[in-house]
Amino acid sequence: MLNLAGSKNVRFIAERLHRSVAAVRKRLRRLGETSTRVREGLTKNQLAELIGSSPKTIQRWIDLEWLHGGYEGKNRDDDSIRISDKQFFEFWRNHPNKY
Repeated sequence: MLNLAGSKNVRFIAERLHRSVAAVRKRLRRLGETSTRVREGLTKNQLAELIGSSPKTIQRWIDLEWLHGGYEGKNRDDDSIRISDKQFFEFWRNHPNKY
């Protein structure tokens, strides 16, 4: 469970362990894992800063479906999408002149 926490969402962990979402959350809190948010990947702002671009450029790539990411949590603000290393490398391979 601890190996999956932070990289997979709680619903995925619960299904894999054949437990309820509430039971998984409670157990993770007991084990000292205070946050169940997926922390894998970078937000648009973090990626933009890393590559020296603007968040608007990153959003444009997402809108054009050149770059894919995953939403975290229920609150889907502009910056709640995360782009994994694998997703960025795929974008870079397909669109090297954009980066």
